[in-house]
Amino acid sequence: MSTTTCDVLHIAVTGAIKGIFSQLGRGITKVGENLGGETGNAIGSAVSTAIQTLVTYLCDCCLGWVFYRRNVKAGKATCEGAVLFFRHGKTLARNMGRIFGFGLASLVVIGGVFTGIFYVVLKQFDQALSGIYAAIAELAADSDSTIIRILQDPATLPIVFAVILALIVWAIIHGTFIKPFVLIGVLRNYLESGMDEVPDESSFNALDSRSAKFRKLHASL
Repeated sequence: MSTTTCDVLHIAVTGAIKGIFSQLGRGITKVGENLGGETGNAIGSAVSTAIQTLVTYLCDCCLGWVFYRRNVKAGKATCEGAVLFFRHGKTLARNMGRIFGFGLASLVVIGGVFTGIFYVVLKQFDQALSGIYAAIAELAADSDSTIIRILQDPATLPIVFAVILALIVWAIIHGTFIKPFVLIGVLRNYLESGMDEVPDESSFNALDSRSAKFRKLHASL
């Protein structure tokens, strides 16, 4: 399979998967809002965010499944891959544990270490930060925002800056080194569950009723 064909297939598969599960995420947020107002909306949004995190892994896993099922049309293999990720509860739980467990662990360890490093460095430049304190104080005079009041405190401003910088570093390190390692395990679990039981037409109905994009893709087969 040529590089161009792989690129086109990758765009088609990831586009379909993102559309399907973004739609599901919005549906969950809407249901939560209808059931519980602002609280329900917050819960629904949190679940939707978790789904979007899963989708980033799902796209790669689904693409792997499409290549594994290279003798099947890409559209059908994409439908199979979408169903497969959520069909086996035990595999899904194991994958979610791996994704969020490693994500949280790397955030605590990497983020914590670099927060400490940046805080120590920033404390050496208290005088240089005095201008920032003054600018924030001017903003605070015209605002009742809790965030502005926190930033106005010279004792907390270096901590806030340190956390922001640490999160940037964490995102780079996690995306470059940790995420590929996590993906290998997720992909292995994903493919093994599909090899044991390849999704059939009847199993597509579960997503047909939840996503118009999936239903459209299914109907086009």
